[in-house]
Amino acid sequence: MLTILKNLSQQEGDESTINVKRTTVVTVGVIVLVVFAAMVLLAFYASFKALNAASAVDDAWQTQRERILNIEAKSVQASTDAQEVKLGQAAIQQGLLDANKRLTSLKQSVEQATSYRSTMASIDAEKAAEQAKADAIKADAQKAVEASEQKGVENFDRLLLARLHSHWVRPDSAAAGATVDVVVQFAADGTITNALLPTSSGSQALDDSIVKAAADLAKIPEMSTVSRPIYMKYLQQRTVKFQI
Repeated sequence: MLTILKNLSQQEGDESTINVKRTTVVTVGVIVLVVFAAMVLLAFYASFKALNAASAVDDAWQTQRERILNIEAKSVQASTDAQEVKLGQAAIQQGLLDANKRLTSLKQSVEQATSYRSTMASIDAEKAAEQAKADAIKADAQKAVEASEQKGVENFDRLLLARLHSHWVRPDSAAAGATVDVVVQFAADGTITNALLPTSSGSQALDDSIVKAAADLAKIPEMSTVSRPIYMKYLQQRTVKFQI
């Protein structure tokens, strides 16, 4: 541009023409500069936009990448959770199986215990029945023994009365038909150790005659054959009704 202006200044001609040319050249130069500046600005603007677009694209790609990574992480977590759920379900299933086994074992134990208790109850009932039967037999036998002993004691009382009468001498003042209780005490061999009347007959002579009869009788020899328990239970002392 400077070269053109220099050339114009060196050319010969009308000054006005030269000024016009100069003005034209300057104008064209200014326009060229403006256009060039505009192109530079456009280039800078285009570059700025391109950089912004590239940055936006990069940000979008980063965001998308993060989303993808998050999705992958969530997928991995979900897979892990699913695996843990499966493991938990398997553990629960195993726990249920173990619980069922324990319940079955416990049920069997209860059934065995129930059966054992039923069997023991049956055995106990049988034992109780047998014991009751044995007790009844024992009681019957005891009653029979006591009845037999009582009969033997009654026979002894009749023997004692007969022996007392055989040794008794009736006093003249004794009234017939009266009954007197006589207590006679014995040693284990049958020896009469004492005789007395708890209640007087009302006649001293009669009372004395009965006591004398016991003294004269002195002994019941048959008592030597009696067992010690029978003697201790029945025969240490007898009370008989002496008929006058």
